[in-house]
Amino acid sequence: MAYSALSGIRPQDEDAEYSSYFEWLDGDWKKIDIYDASQDGGTVVTRFNSGRRMKPDFMPTKIKRVDPNSPRTPMLDVERFPSCFLVCKEFKDIVEEFEPGVHQFFPMEIFESGDKIADYYLFNICTRLDTLHPELTFPRDDRGFLRPVKGKPFARVFATAAIGDHHIYVDKFLGGTLMSNAIGERLKQANLTGLKLSGPLKEA
Repeated sequence: MAYSALSGIRPQDEDAEYSSYFEWLDGDWKKIDIYDASQDGGTVVTRFNSGRRMKPDFMPTKIKRVDPNSPRTPMLDVERFPSCFLVCKEFKDIVEEFEPGVHQFFPMEIFESGDKIADYYLFNICTRLDTLHPELTFPRDDRGFLRPVKGKPFARVFATAAIGDHHIYVDKFLGGTLMSNAIGERLKQANLTGLKLSGPLKEA
């Protein structure tokens, strides 16, 4: 089975009027690039969250957290900024337990009101796959994208063979963050704040 994952999701019972956000204190976000920007017929390959390795040049190392709430809300274990996961060490350790050396974790020092409050990592997924089942997923257009028609049957099924031994990846026809059942269950057990897993998704 597979899970889809979202980050930066705050608890429903948290008394917060505003969302916290992050600003870079060094580096140059606009100059960050990926090693392989070639298009592959799927979703447009962009610099961030496309399943391609990022170049470390110009990567920031320090981030300022801004929280407009009073009192301030706690920082989540898994935050989002921008288009990537900003994660605590426990998340990093679990990912590397399953896929050592596969993905990128760029160290980030987190500051708030001038004080350092945490050490996190910008998590970049480095696996891009086509995992939609070729027969059981329908309707798909000529390029392979799922194109449901309102009022008509459709199905999104993942192919176990295509997922193989991969545990975290970006699907080239869906985007987003997808996880294997094994790592999804492991992360659920860790009970990390800010991480929302949907699934398990249908697989065959």
